[in-house]
Amino acid sequence: MISIPAPVQLAKQKELNMFGKPVENAHVITIADALKTNMSLKFVGFRECRNVTDAGALAIAKSLVFNGTVKMLNFESTGVGDK
Repeated sequence: MISIPAPVQLAKQKELNMFGKPVENAHVITIADALKTNMSLKFVGFRECRNVTDAGALAIAKSLVFNGTVKMLNFESTGVGDK
């Protein structure tokens, strides 16, 4: 089981790197909801989180409409784009 930082904790961070953790789309959706009001994160990474799919990436993309601080996303070696 993984722990997703609470929005209050994320507000103090410049980076959220979930590299290789057993992240699921539900976790990504929780993070996406926090990104809507987060103004500190510059990097959000899900590299090698193989259970993250298009649904997770879409949730992040939708949250970025409200977020102007994230400058780099990493979905390398995930399930995004796999059919």
